[in-house]
Amino acid sequence: MVETTFTLTLRELTSALRLSGLTACFRLRTLFWVVGSIATAVLVVFVITRFDPRPPSASGFVLSFFGVCAAYIWFCVALHWWYRPFDARWQMRTSKELGQTMQCKGDDAGWHVRIDATTSDRSWGSYVKWSENADILLIYMNGTTFQIIPKRALAGPHDADRIRAWLIDAGVPRAAPLR
Repeated sequence: MVETTFTLTLRELTSALRLSGLTACFRLRTLFWVVGSIATAVLVVFVITRFDPRPPSASGFVLSFFGVCAAYIWFCVALHWWYRPFDARWQMRTSKELGQTMQCKGDDAGWHVRIDATTSDRSWGSYVKWSENADILLIYMNGTTFQIIPKRALAGPHDADRIRAWLIDAGVPRAAPLR
């Protein structure tokens, strides 16, 4: 059994948003953004060459394509590193639950959370994926909603190992790390 009581910190919430944001920004929409980037680059080249009496060149297309791709990468990096702390502060101010003390208990049956008048009891098999970094464990209830477990609140590394083991035993996949 794993038992812990904690109040989530701004740093932990920011860390969770960054960890979950990697999936949203760099994976789920990558295909759409690549197709959109190619379409935008082709449109930019078409508009430029439409008003230019010279024939279109391959270098103009390549430059436009890489410019759009670079803008997307810059957007993802800016979202990941600069926007997440602002989003975390806003969520801490506007969400009552985030500032409350959470009492959590894990056992063979599942993960149980108590926050003031709210209770959540979920079996390990009901989670869809999990991920972690040096500060936190995230267990996802669906593709976007997750519970944050700060590692500082656990009694030791054996508690984090036990939670991982329960998730793995239930067949919950680990979210693939960003490569």
